[in-house]
Amino acid sequence: MDKYNPLELPEIIASIVCNLSLRDLDKLCWINCTWYKEVKQELRKRCVREMLHYDEIRQEEEKAYEELYKNHPFNIYNYDDIILAINKNYYLRRKLTATEQIIIESCMLANGMLSDKQEKEIVKYNIQTMISEKRIPWEYKKLEKEDEWDFSLSIYRQKCFAIIPDYPL
Repeated sequence: MDKYNPLELPEIIASIVCNLSLRDLDKLCWINCTWYKEVKQELRKRCVREMLHYDEIRQEEEKAYEELYKNHPFNIYNYDDIILAINKNYYLRRKLTATEQIIIESCMLANGMLSDKQEKEIVKYNIQTMISEKRIPWEYKKLEKEDEWDFSLSIYRQKCFAIIPDYPL
């Protein structure tokens, strides 16, 4: 006769895994199939949470740029310094969030929790790019060196001053 084990109930497992670290989840997912399913679901939730957090940071950055332009539309003497500070601050926050997301995805990949072949390839690319190039894989341009900050600065300035094409940038 089987003994009753409350640690095999999905509701209890779900309440436990939401409080565990990623390292613990990595180890506990192989207890049995119920734990595996609950850990997989928790990792997906955490990954989606990081994706949403990344988008929130992008929106905050856009608002900061809009606020800057709205409050000081044509006073560009300090724009370079201000935009550079905004850009660096938000880039570092985005990179931290992206790193968390990629760590979660790598845990899912290592434990066979990604079923779609394309999803696996994307995660492998993200991991490789983050390790080798030390940049956020899904961003168009890496922004880690000073001259690369100028690239994003010039794009922003073109956006802001598009109404005055002859204005010196």
